[in-house]
Amino acid sequence: MKKSQDRRPGELALIHAIQFGAIENVLMWSVCRIGKSLPELVAFLETCRSAGVAVYLDQEKIDSAETNDLSLFDVSRLLALHIRQGHRDRILRGQAAARALSIRFGRPPLAKSKVEKAKQFLSAGRGIRDPTGGYFGGCV
Repeated sequence: MKKSQDRRPGELALIHAIQFGAIENVLMWSVCRIGKSLPELVAFLETCRSAGVAVYLDQEKIDSAETNDLSLFDVSRLLALHIRQGHRDRILRGQAAARALSIRFGRPPLAKSKVEKAKQFLSAGRGIRDPTGGYFGGCV
């Protein structure tokens, strides 16, 4: 499969419209909506810059029209956010796949005997870590 075919059809249409001068401003919800990788993000921003198209990213509150193009700080922030979002998306997909296989997350549950013993100590007014023979048998 060609690299260009791997992209979203709407994104490709947007890039073509930018290249042919049909668009003056691009409004996007977040930087994570641009490309699937860092090189694709950089290429998109370069396409917009070379075509003289202003980019506004709502979540990041970045407007290249107000700042007379993107500053180095804006670009570095965008790159960091894009990388972070990519990591987050991969983690969420992995968690969804694990849940589909009924894999549990977090600490394993306590044994029922330990829970019952702790309830007994608490109902007797003693803490479970009571040094006078509590849950840990006098060991703190």
